[in-house]
Amino acid sequence: MVLRFCIPSNKTFRHIPVILLTAKVAREDRIVGLKQGAIDYLTKPFLKEELLLKVKNHVQLKTDVTAIICQQEGEKAVLTVQFVKRVTELLEAHYSQKDYQLSKLTDGLVMSRSAVQRNLKRYFSKNFLELLKEFRLRKSTDYLINTDLSLERIAGQCGFGSQSYFSSSFKTAFACSPLRYRTEKQFLRQINET
Repeated sequence: MVLRFCIPSNKTFRHIPVILLTAKVAREDRIVGLKQGAIDYLTKPFLKEELLLKVKNHVQLKTDVTAIICQQEGEKAVLTVQFVKRVTELLEAHYSQKDYQLSKLTDGLVMSRSAVQRNLKRYFSKNFLELLKEFRLRKSTDYLINTDLSLERIAGQCGFGSQSYFSSSFKTAFACSPLRYRTEKQFLRQINET
């Protein structure tokens, strides 16, 4: 005789634990019942106290596992925030260095190269060079708007090897030249101040 029950196979009810109460005492029947998805198997006659304790223990186990998973997810979220914050701090401190490389970031994070690369992709959706370039370009917008420094000087302050590389990277990222960006932003600021 084949034992079948629908709760574990139905997606709507799969999360509901099933304890089989049955008169079938053969070992094969117990195995079939457990293979079908029952979490426990009690044969008749059974003690009411035993059934209640099994239910209580299963509920407690599920509660404990859920709490552990929630705690781990919370810890992962904290680690994510810490990683992003630390990467941002290191980029802020070193973006102006032309020779700033992934190896220096990994040293600052005290993580392996592969772990840093994996986490950069996961949390920033960029590799190190893409992230560093984007960070430098964002910093350059502050210089363009708030200072009268030359483009060559801004390129150097932001860690770019040359003004031409800075200008072409800027144009690709912002769809306008650095000078045009500066002129438009300063004009808008003057309008807002009056």
